[in-house]
Amino acid sequence: MARGYPDYQNPVNQVAGRLVDFSSIVTAQLGLASIDARGRLFWWDTFHEGLGAWIPTVGAGWFAPYITNAHAMVQPSCCCLPGDVGVGAGSSQIFRALQVASPNTTGVEFSFLAKQSPSSIAVQMAMVRSLVAYYMTFTYLQDAGEVWLYAFGGPYLIATLPVNSGNPQWTIAKLVINWPDMLGHHLLIGLDDYPLSAYVPDSAAVTNADCVYLTITGSTLNNLGLAQYLGHVYFTMDEP
Repeated sequence: MARGYPDYQNPVNQVAGRLVDFSSIVTAQLGLASIDARGRLFWWDTFHEGLGAWIPTVGAGWFAPYITNAHAMVQPSCCCLPGDVGVGAGSSQIFRALQVASPNTTGVEFSFLAKQSPSSIAVQMAMVRSLVAYYMTFTYLQDAGEVWLYAFGGPYLIATLPVNSGNPQWTIAKLVINWPDMLGHHLLIGLDDYPLSAYVPDSAAVTNADCVYLTITGSTLNNLGLAQYLGHVYFTMDEP
């Protein structure tokens, strides 16, 4: 009976005279590799198969998300979070839960379309344990180019990106949280790495079973706000 790793997955083996580049393998399979090629890829979505993996938030003041090919980080489609475009303030939201009861570090990578307008996109990762939700939220304000981290005692201004008033451009970010220590781990925005070990997740009592939640919200802040576009989402575990 075979033992150990197959040759193509053995981290200490060389195949065809070179080390295996898993980032290239993932790119070939999914069309896109993780921004830092770290952690175990647990789940991903490139929005080519609709929104069946997600649960949209419905009710008064919430607008239905939808799949569109007007823009795409990974061809041919992406998710639109419309808000109350051209009318006033409004939001669109999708979320999903993953049955990961006692994770170590987890990361959520995502891409959004940046263009100057009074609107925002927020990505929250939460862990529910023993009827308590612990969470951090990345929020990007399109008009100001500001990246905020919502955590205990916050919000905190993490970075200010160049404001894009011309053609829309895709921006990739990744939020990683260290759950055993109940601290932030790091935030990646493009090639910039911001350590988050000084930040503690916020918390609130809930009635949900133990799991990890991903919640993504697009909002227009007034009648000049534009819809938000989400290109891809990766969820990783066991970040080094």
